[in-house]
Amino acid sequence: MCTNINLKSECEGYEYIENMLDIHGDLCKFIKGIHLHFSITGDLALQALQNPPELKIDFYERFAQAYEYVTSIDTHSVTTHKKAVDLIKRINPKYLTFEFCAENRASREQKLVEQLQVLI
Repeated sequence: MCTNINLKSECEGYEYIENMLDIHGDLCKFIKGIHLHFSITGDLALQALQNPPELKIDFYERFAQAYEYVTSIDTHSVTTHKKAVDLIKRINPKYLTFEFCAENRASREQKLVEQLQVLI
């Protein structure tokens, strides 16, 4: 979803992924795992392309800038759309990882409950 800055909703994101799977045909059978999460942040990516930041000279400061940018556009949010179930069934991965960010254990547990409710 982060590769398409034109996406405006999670539903559009799953439609985009379905189209990519259609385009790649037989290669889909080689997908062994899914990191399940979503992120619709094309507007942020577009802003950065139009107004790139001035990067620091120091490697660690520059790394911190890049890390902050990446985490702002790839939010690792809990997926809330039922199309995720269709995608998982279509790919039939050997591994499924819930990949979302959380501030602490309680928040992570709450997100886990939310994610499971969508998939059941």
